[in-house]
Amino acid sequence: MKNLLGKLIISLIFFSILIGLFIFNPTGEKIEINEPATFLEESILSDMVILDYASNDRVIFHGYFGLFIYDIKSEKIISSLNLESIGMHYTQGDNYCDVTVDSNGQIVQLNTLAKEIMYTFNINENTLIKTKYKDMKNKSNIKLEPLEIRTDSKVHLTYGIEFDNGEIGYLDCLDSKIGSLEYIRGDKHYKLFKE
Repeated sequence: MKNLLGKLIISLIFFSILIGLFIFNPTGEKIEINEPATFLEESILSDMVILDYASNDRVIFHGYFGLFIYDIKSEKIISSLNLESIGMHYTQGDNYCDVTVDSNGQIVQLNTLAKEIMYTFNINENTLIKTKYKDMKNKSNIKLEPLEIRTDSKVHLTYGIEFDNGEIGYLDCLDSKIGSLEYIRGDKHYKLFKE
């Protein structure tokens, strides 16, 4: 009887461990994509918005209020992700959301500075997968550079991208409201959020 009870206890412990590993293993978990609720009159605050990627076709940017993919040709947001729903909405501190984009602007990797887990957002397939962290192999080589933009009314310090043709792409916000956010490339202004 004692031998049977011992085997039963060991079996229960073994299966409990297996179930625990299965439930808490973040490898390859498909996550439901939630779009952010964006209030155009909401203030951007001091964190501003971070330009993650820009090309002739697409602009990817994020802030505490979400991650957004803007299509240059159609001049509209084609995809977005609620970062708060996955705990990646922090723009400062240890939980800061680090965003990496692949060279084609189709895969976005999100992780904290601790680099324990990551979320991979495939824009074209509209999928979000949670896995253990690993470095992206096909990273975009686009580098953000500090810029000083001078206009008639102000001097704007920001980060942007210089393209091969010499044009500069950057984000600007006229009145610190989400709704006034623009992507500027050369002399073309793209209003990112339309009512």
